[in-house]
Amino acid sequence: MSLVYKFEPMVKRLPVVGRNAAAVLEVAEKLQVEEYLDRAYEVLVGLKTLNPKPGRFLRRLRVSLQDRLTDDPYSALSEAYETDVCARVSDWRGKDWWKFVHPKMKGIDRFLLVLDDFESVTPVLGEMLGKYLLKRLSEVPFPVLVVIAGRDDLYDSLPATANMLKPYVKGRIRLKPFSRAEALLYLQNAGYGSSEAGELYEECLGYPYVLSLLVDFKRNQRERPALFYQQFYDRTTQWMTTPEREWLIELLYLDEVNESSVEAMMPDSNPKRIMEWFGREASVRDTDYRCFRVAPYIRKMLLQYHRNLVGPAKQRQFEERGQAALAKASQ
Repeated sequence: MSLVYKFEPMVKRLPVVGRNAAAVLEVAEKLQVEEYLDRAYEVLVGLKTLNPKPGRFLRRLRVSLQDRLTDDPYSALSEAYETDVCARVSDWRGKDWWKFVHPKMKGIDRFLLVLDDFESVTPVLGEMLGKYLLKRLSEVPFPVLVVIAGRDDLYDSLPATANMLKPYVKGRIRLKPFSRAEALLYLQNAGYGSSEAGELYEECLGYPYVLSLLVDFKRNQRERPALFYQQFYDRTTQWMTTPEREWLIELLYLDEVNESSVEAMMPDSNPKRIMEWFGREASVRDTDYRCFRVAPYIRKMLLQYHRNLVGPAKQRQFEERGQAALAKASQ
């Protein structure tokens, strides 16, 4: 995997421009832009902000914020964040006399930090959180609770990050879909009959988002249209780049996803790169199966979406390609 492509998982999370920028990196990798990285590196290290030079005597006595951000950005940012939180929750501290901080908030005596979609933010914040920020927050004079939400168990998907966070973990909560009884009650309260609710549960297996879509369409007195599957596709792929969406459609037709089957299904692709992406994309990957594959229910929903999009005849072509790819991969 090229140096350029390593930036793509982080870049695509940037607000507004992220997805387009990630697509640009994808093209840049194909154009072998990495050949110019050495020269770009020389330019960057020549910038004053990234490579400050020693100043006069007084500057050497006190390291500037610019120097600290250059030498150890995670430590500097963590200190700044912890200073601001302390000022807001407990009050201004004497050691921060030279810093510009916000005043204390009335009625607030504890701090809650929630990190959602953690697999996505880990490339940017994982090391900072594990090595610096949590340590600082563990020493403040008020209660702090940090909630990390992800699609997969950290110890399975991000073992290195999980080990850094281990000293601060007080408990782990594994969310599950609604039970049959809970889902049936939810659907019946929305107006579905008992038999229809049972059929819908067998189809959706209690996934809360799908249940909410079913209830929404029922309340509006509509049959389930193609828009139902379009919304499911949009929700499932909302953080994916255009190439990743294209890969996912192809992977729907593979019972087992590995480099061999991917290469046979998409001969013009880079199977290693696709597997690196799919291995960390817990939003669509079956996290409990013996091999890599798209989660069965997500696969079923997206196959119906794809059928609505391309039609039965073209979908059969995808199915035949998938079967041929699996046969070739197993030889």
